[in-house]
Amino acid sequence: MRVTRCAALALSFLLSTVPLAAAEAVPATGSPTDTELTSEVPELTAYHGAIARLWHEAWPNKDLETMTALLPDIESGAASIEEAVLPGILRDRLPKWNQGVIELVSRVGSYRRAVGSKDLQASLDAAEQLHAAYEQLVRVVRPALPEIDQFHQTLYKLYHYDLPAWNLDGIRTAASAMRERQARLDEARLPARLEAKRDEFESKRRLLGESVEALNRVVANGSDRGAIEEAVEALHARYVDLEAIF
Repeated sequence: MRVTRCAALALSFLLSTVPLAAAEAVPATGSPTDTELTSEVPELTAYHGAIARLWHEAWPNKDLETMTALLPDIESGAASIEEAVLPGILRDRLPKWNQGVIELVSRVGSYRRAVGSKDLQASLDAAEQLHAAYEQLVRVVRPALPEIDQFHQTLYKLYHYDLPAWNLDGIRTAASAMRERQARLDEARLPARLEAKRDEFESKRRLLGESVEALNRVVANGSDRGAIEEAVEALHARYVDLEAIF
């Protein structure tokens, strides 16, 4: 089972990537760094400055001169995002991220052509589309709930470090920690913007909790590697199902 799992994981990761960005490489042993566990892309965060000026100053005032002056920052920021490396904890979102980057770069090109033509309405429309592309990338990176992000941090270390290295103490510690994380997640409420997803969220949250308890029972009953790996895989799959709602 160990060979099958590793091979499947490697194949899945390779098939999910395109040559735009890469997730941080994960060593087989040790512990993840703080950066690897942080759901943030610094280049995207830095881009907010140019986008904020465009969207909150130039666009509402129909200020074509400022929109044109912002073009170098908009282009250089997008270029930095193209070269950005996702932290390891966001590796599962790499396909969506790459799609979003392609859309952003396309919208930057449209914006460049619009302001270059000095057509105000075309420039306003292009700015609106650029802002939408930026917001979409932000949604890819931003956790839907902090409790989900906290749970994922513990699961990430378990799935990508402790389990492959067969660190049984680490696996048991993670199983116990995820029980606490799950308790906090069970108390979390979705923001109003996600209310339509509440029923699905609650159903999949319950299933995730069942998997957490199943893992804790397995590790409490011994050190059967096959049973533990199976329990971790089931838990990971249910987490992916939950996160996919958003």
